[in-house]
Amino acid sequence: MIRTLILCLALTATAAPAVAQSILIELFASQNCQACPKAHETMAQVTAEREDVLVLTWSVDYWDYLGEADPMAMPASSERQAAYVDRFGLRGPYTPQSVYNGVTQCAGNRPRQVQDALEKAVTDESGVTIVEADTGWQVSVPAGLDGEVSLVRFKPAGMHDTDMVNPVTGFEKLVHFPRGGLLSMQPDCAEGGCALLVQAPNYGPVLAVTRIN
Repeated sequence: MIRTLILCLALTATAAPAVAQSILIELFASQNCQACPKAHETMAQVTAEREDVLVLTWSVDYWDYLGEADPMAMPASSERQAAYVDRFGLRGPYTPQSVYNGVTQCAGNRPRQVQDALEKAVTDESGVTIVEADTGWQVSVPAGLDGEVSLVRFKPAGMHDTDMVNPVTGFEKLVHFPRGGLLSMQPDCAEGGCALLVQAPNYGPVLAVTRIN
């Protein structure tokens, strides 16, 4: 359960220092994809080398006809990948596809392309902050900035027996701030990992992302 207090106004908040924000890599994969193990290995290496990167693995189901149904697949994964396909002007979805801060994409099993994409993923400071306060977590979107705040749930290392990095188990859009706003919340993340994500509408650039558990 999430308790939220939303103030749809330009804001100032008293909170702890801002948590270091990460570069978000979203990997779209399937257990029935032969090229995906190499992508999981590549993402594990990136995670080991880069503290500023958060990898989230979205399992899709369109390769299920090649084997058993992927137990981690979710409709939200296919919906999210389809939106990126449209945004990047691709012919169709593929695995393993990796998307970097919503601004560039490449095959996730090609380490050199992954490194090049990481360099392109660094964007200008948006002014969005995600901080831990006495009452929980606060997401601040500056006045005039259009952003959607979402909560992503995933299984961190040690909580699953796959080679995936942070497989996503749930996704919830919390609020859309078309002109800035403040969200205060206390998410229950006792059963896994959680991350707060602020992204421009229509699957645009990621404005901020922070792992909160």
